[in-house]
Amino acid sequence: MFFRENKPKEGNKVSQDRYYLLYELFQSISSTLEPKEALNLIIDAAVRITGATSGSLILVDWEKQILNIEVSRGFVKHIGDIKLRVGEGITGWVAKTGQPVLVRDVSKDPRYVQVKEDIQSELAVPLRVDGKLIGVVNVDSVKLGAFGEEDLNLLTLLSKQSAQVIRNAQLFDTVRRKVEELSVLIEVNKTIASNFNLQKILSQIVERTARLMKTKICSLMLLSEDGEELILKALMSLLCLQTVETAPLYYCNSSSVAHYSLMSKHSLLLSPERNISLSPPRRRGMG
Repeated sequence: MFFRENKPKEGNKVSQDRYYLLYELFQSISSTLEPKEALNLIIDAAVRITGATSGSLILVDWEKQILNIEVSRGFVKHIGDIKLRVGEGITGWVAKTGQPVLVRDVSKDPRYVQVKEDIQSELAVPLRVDGKLIGVVNVDSVKLGAFGEEDLNLLTLLSKQSAQVIRNAQLFDTVRRKVEELSVLIEVNKTIASNFNLQKILSQIVERTARLMKTKICSLMLLSEDGEELILKALMSLLCLQTVETAPLYYCNSSSVAHYSLMSKHSLLLSPERNISLSPPRRRGMG
């Protein structure tokens, strides 16, 4: 009696190979706790596993209702400057509804917002952690009908596993930053306790603050005795650390950020997307 050898169908073998590739890619993704590296590994895996022409990984800023494109592939330049709102475009729709979207022909989908001229099909899936949507993984192709149900399943599996990696990396980064902040405070306290030179203390504060915040410029100003002017005492820039012995005066004009913070007695965080009116209440005792 002869038994026929059962060989796997070609289609099944291709599927098995893709799922095994997904497993290998996720092993690489889960090996890092660096947020940016994790995002890059995830989008690389998404593009590779689906055979996409381009792709992007988006994190949602729920406070501002904005989609932030953190990393992208297949574009002439990084498209991070493009800001879509939650509900806008296909990725915005996925962010709003939490549902994946497979579009075989973007020209027939009214939700589509063109970012690249030759894109013809798109696939987007949500990133969730503990039931909360934190972002969207999106891939595109210059071919019509480039993605199918298997691509949707693969990308969904990738996003489910990757979302937790992103959250873990973010938590690790937060803890690391808190440790750095505490270290800076300890260093400043040591400087104050061991040094009676005010100028040196102020310079140390500026230097360590700039290092901690990773800023290009950091300055420290003190309020004059009459309370009318801010006096620059120390300045840290990319070029040098400058201590100001004979300090120039920085006038508290009503339109300055420093004036707003001083008069309102509140910290102020500015970003390109945020517009504020720099008109704080007048100080008590002033006519």
